[in-house]
Amino acid sequence: MVDLINSEDRGVAEAVGSQRLAIADAIELVVEAFRSGGRMIYVGAGTSGRLGVLDAAEMPPTFGTDPEMVQGIIAGG
Repeated sequence: MVDLINSEDRGVAEAVGSQRLAIADAIELVVEAFRSGGRMIYVGAGTSGRLGVLDAAEMPPTFGTDPEMVQGIIAGG
């Protein structure tokens, strides 16, 4: 079981590595959007909504971002 888990984990690293240039391009687009005043908005319900709100709430104290930069919206509240 440990070998299987290790093998699968290695596959993730290889898949990400094969797409590193595309990932770098995407990061540059996100950085450009943020620098131009763009925001990231998480929208979800249930667990996905709670995780989005949690991630948004952690941005200002962890990374010093403006609280408006990353927002979390959860269905029903």
